[in-house]
Amino acid sequence: MATLFDLRAYRQKPDPVFFDRHDLNRLLTLYSSRVTMGEWKDYALGAGDGMAMFSVFRRASDRPAYTVVKVAAGDRGEPEYMVYDGSRRLRRGTSLGAVLDLFEPTLRLV
Repeated sequence: MATLFDLRAYRQKPDPVFFDRHDLNRLLTLYSSRVTMGEWKDYALGAGDGMAMFSVFRRASDRPAYTVVKVAAGDRGEPEYMVYDGSRRLRRGTSLGAVLDLFEPTLRLV
């Protein structure tokens, strides 16, 4: 007779991923500047399997306007950051500063 094994017990779970102090400092600095301009009203922190998320909202009852995701370190040993607008990925990089440059205001001639 065959022996059944529950494979869920043998699968490796990804290590938890969190934003560190420097990441949170950058995210909350950006968030506070956008709050003072009246663009964003609320934020939420979340975690999933192998990822951490920072979402910002235009209204507290709305869906997230943007979500910054930190994914677990891959083969290269460094985490990856992504910015999403809903389900559409806007930017991807290995540095939080590089992906947050998306929110820097562009100068225009008036």
